[in-house]
Amino acid sequence: MPPSRRPLRATFKASAVALAAALLVTTAGTPLAGGQNSGSLDTDSLSPGTGSSGSLGSAGSSGGGANDELVGPDAPPLQDIEHSIIPKDDTTIADPGTVVSVTGETGDNQSTVITPDQDDLPTVGDPFVVDVAPGSPVGVLGRVTGLTTLPSGLVQVTTEPADIDEVYDEFSINTTVRLEDAVSTDGGSGTGPMGRMQARSGASMPFRGLGSHLVCEDSVPVDFDVDLNIADMSAQVVFNPLDKYLKIVMTYEQSVEFSLSYNDGFECHVPPERMPRALLPLAGPLGLQTGPALEIEGGSAITLSATSRSTRSDGIEISDERSRAISDADYSLNEISLDAGAEATVFLGIKAEIAADIAAVRAAAGVSAGPEFTGSLNSRDCAELTASIRLAATVSASAFWTFRWTVNIVLARIGFLSLIIECGSTGTTTTRPTGTTTTTPTTTTSAPPPGFQDGAITNLVVGQGLNCDVQSPTDGRSVYYGPGACATIAFVDGQSYGTAVPASGGFNTGWTPVAQSTTGSATAADPLVIRTTVRAGDTGIELTQVDYFVDGSPGYQTDITVRNSSGVAKDVTIYRAVDCYLSRSDYGTGSVYSRSVSCNDNSGRRIAFTDLTGGALRQESSYGQIWDVARTGADYSDTSLSTEHDNGMGINWNRTIPVGGSAILRSRFQLDEPVNPANGRAAARIAPLGAGPDVKRDQPTEGVQNLPTSVPTS
Repeated sequence: MPPSRRPLRATFKASAVALAAALLVTTAGTPLAGGQNSGSLDTDSLSPGTGSSGSLGSAGSSGGGANDELVGPDAPPLQDIEHSIIPKDDTTIADPGTVVSVTGETGDNQSTVITPDQDDLPTVGDPFVVDVAPGSPVGVLGRVTGLTTLPSGLVQVTTEPADIDEVYDEFSINTTVRLEDAVSTDGGSGTGPMGRMQARSGASMPFRGLGSHLVCEDSVPVDFDVDLNIADMSAQVVFNPLDKYLKIVMTYEQSVEFSLSYNDGFECHVPPERMPRALLPLAGPLGLQTGPALEIEGGSAITLSATSRSTRSDGIEISDERSRAISDADYSLNEISLDAGAEATVFLGIKAEIAADIAAVRAAAGVSAGPEFTGSLNSRDCAELTASIRLAATVSASAFWTFRWTVNIVLARIGFLSLIIECGSTGTTTTRPTGTTTTTPTTTTSAPPPGFQDGAITNLVVGQGLNCDVQSPTDGRSVYYGPGACATIAFVDGQSYGTAVPASGGFNTGWTPVAQSTTGSATAADPLVIRTTVRAGDTGIELTQVDYFVDGSPGYQTDITVRNSSGVAKDVTIYRAVDCYLSRSDYGTGSVYSRSVSCNDNSGRRIAFTDLTGGALRQESSYGQIWDVARTGADYSDTSLSTEHDNGMGINWNRTIPVGGSAILRSRFQLDEPVNPANGRAAARIAPLGAGPDVKRDQPTEGVQNLPTSVPTS
């Protein structure tokens, strides 16, 4: 007779100390056997469903050792590794903000387009590096094979692959990076990576998964629904392959709500391309590609649902032939419901790999770690919920170094903690293994915000007075009010200088146009370059603004050079400001991140400015406030409004320009689209291009300077 099925509903809260202690009891004194050598590491090596079950072992080809263990994240390291990145004397590293585009993957032939203000141009035959950084989310590691000056004045650098030890005298990583510093993210749609705004998703990676996202053995139908979110993540990364040392520890908040039901045994996972991921800058051309991982497995018929929240640290440390798991967690399982005739296991972890871009097919090292929950009927015919730590790790130094250090820990399940046992009761009162009794509170969980992927913009135009416009094919019109409510403004000698744009109210004095030129074909190989020079009256301050644009890309970079030809030093404030009109609406909300500011619509779309130079202040507020700040020479307040309003946004820099001196200020504009949770594709709104003009109630009057109608993009 088959066992009866019982619903299990429980609340469990375990302190980090209690969980770690319970897991250590199960592993203390037991050598963990069986690490294996592996071949080259690719990005599937840590994916769920790609390895057979095994155990944590010593690194390399030798067997397990008695020192293998589970420790907390604060345990003293097995080696003291310093952070030291020293390039060779003949290596040229692209200056921050000078990279316009990169084509090709790291490890293959690449082409990099840089601005002519690079301090030292590379030499053919010498090493060339592009660091993973805001505005340049693809690393370049190569030896220069050619230099070409394009008609626009940009320089195209072609490279062939090189190894890190051919380019650097020292390359030892010991750093901590945060999710909010991501330079590239992918919402999981599989549409591919693009450059991203700083702090793309408000320091979170949400994922909504359905049964259609799963890849299952034998095509077994599974009814599955999960809302998963990883937030406030930081990662400690220590890596020196010369010393055969790797440590990756991820600290994060995890919230998940899931349900699954099936009638037969199955084993399924969500492929990496369907999961959200982010690239965080590490050192030189390398970053940390990270995102959630998910796998489910079951025997015969079962129905299981749960809501879980935890703050946790998960990772691994490998030192030559010794390895140990790192884990520490504070759990809160708010509600679990189990109607069981067999066993079901759900792995909800996080994956991190050292790679050169978000779409890298090669990685130098990586780890997949996190909690694995199992709901089952035990030998006493009682429903039981257990937890263990699941871990996989791999090292393949030859991906970026000339020598080999290879490790493959296929799959380890470490420790065993019985969370709840229920025998017979169908109510909300449950009995823990300790014999204490608790009552489950009623809880609700809101769905996480949508994931994001790159949008697309087209038809950038810049006026002779530094007013501008750009369109969204999704909206079928400009993303600015007007169109054309976009301006670069300066405040110097007590006066504001700028071109009157729609509903701005104008400025004290207009720019004096000096020159404007347009070159390039708006492709990645030959970006459109719009170079505009203006003067601020007779102050001696002159601005040259250069906009670099690839048609159909998610964003574009703007470099502003401020020069002082007067006889005295000048205090100058430079503003970039817009009146937002996203999704064909003059109303929205805002967000401020570590180096960015955005206007958002109610579906999660956003347009944003990101400071690539450093030191900028930013603000999202009512459009009138944004123009008033620039008109009066004040600073933006690093704030935004969360209630819907007629909004605008801006950033500003304060600089003292010495006599005969100059300063360069770099920024990036970006459009993000939300990923539709149901199908992983961007939401779409299609309408004919060229909508407008727009009208506001009580609109300020000003003499608006018209923009050119278009800039060729062929």
